[in-house]
Amino acid sequence: MKKIISLILIALSYSLSLSSFAADGYVVPRTEWGQPDLQGVWNFSSNTPMQRPERFGERQFLTAEEVAEAQTRRAAADANSDAAVPVGGVDASYNDFWVESAGIGEHMRTSHIIYPLDGRIPELL
Repeated sequence: MKKIISLILIALSYSLSLSSFAADGYVVPRTEWGQPDLQGVWNFSSNTPMQRPERFGERQFLTAEEVAEAQTRRAAADANSDAAVPVGGVDASYNDFWVESAGIGEHMRTSHIIYPLDGRIPELL
């Protein structure tokens, strides 16, 4: 019985400590329809396509060979660019703002859409 009371007290103190981190009086902005307001500027630059190319079928991630090939293509594109990331100076690197320069990891997705399983936008009825 002591263990149960101790667990309840620990859980209660933990939940109370989390509520103290919440901003006092914060109200989530809502649209006129009552939905969360997500308006704003969003950055959608990505090397991953939104919709999965049909050649990948239901495969969610690229193979190690495909990732290596993508890295090679990216390096060649940077080398041929007039504003590749390593270039110095404001004028020379202005367009790098529009380029996703995050590293390609070993788990590169074939598309942003993961459901349906084929990673493609379903046809509208």
